[in-house]
Amino acid sequence: MLYLHTAQYHPQHEGGCRVDDPAFKINWPLPITLLSERDASLPLLDHSFNGITL
Repeated sequence: MLYLHTAQYHPQHEGGCRVDDPAFKINWPLPITLLSERDASLPLLDHSFNGITL
């Protein structure tokens, strides 16, 4: 994975979505057996989520 940045990193602006969120309806070929504490603590998408605006 490659990350390109245009500014310094600020942890308070970090976000994410859970890989196991049922809203994505991903049928993973293998079970998720290792997930960081940070990733496991991310919230599930809210039913009102309409996408990302940049």
